[in-house]
Amino acid sequence: EAAQMLADSKRIEAETATENERLANLETQKRLAQLKKANNLLTAIFFDLDPRSEEHDSLPLRVVLGRRLVRLVNDLENEAIGDPIVVTEMQQSLASSLYALGFPVEASRLQEKTYKTRLLHLGPKHEDTLASMSGLADSYFSSGQVQKGLDLQEQALTIIREVLPPDHPHRTMALNNLARVYSATDRIPEAVKLLQECVTVREQSLGPDHLDTLVAQSN
Repeated sequence: EAAQMLADSKRIEAETATENERLANLETQKRLAQLKKANNLLTAIFFDLDPRSEEHDSLPLRVVLGRRLVRLVNDLENEAIGDPIVVTEMQQSLASSLYALGFPVEASRLQEKTYKTRLLHLGPKHEDTLASMSGLADSYFSSGQVQKGLDLQEQALTIIREVLPPDHPHRTMALNNLARVYSATDRIPEAVKLLQECVTVREQSLGPDHLDTLVAQSN
């Protein structure tokens, strides 16, 4: 009976190991498929993209690239390529690119999606959620939704002050973003106060000659 129990135990261990290996292989295959999808989506942006074509076409290369990024954003929503938090990281980068290429409305829509996803999965006080919140507020402002951007940026900075240390990059960025909104809406004293705080923090944490400190001083 003892020998039979030992044999059964070894058999169960072997079966468990085999099942674990099978599940691991399935997970690996799933990840590879997700990476392939992501790679195909990203490759499509630059496929057949020739800077020299700008000389012959009516659309600038910046516009062509921006439109391709918008299509990629739509494809990301329709393709299950992985963990939602991983997808939001891609969307965050795409939103920054769209903003830089002159597509603030599309960037703000994408920022809304990343913020809602991170809020759901990470909570309202996670640093990535706060970064999305501040970025969304900046997108609102840049796309002409001034009051909406201002209100959200003030909310973001209030939470950021509560949960992040003074020298955290997200905190100094939020200070700069809100100061930019204040400056554009003729609230200059409030903008100066925030920028002075940013300069002080960067001087203490990075030193007076660091590039970020000098940028803060210039602002």
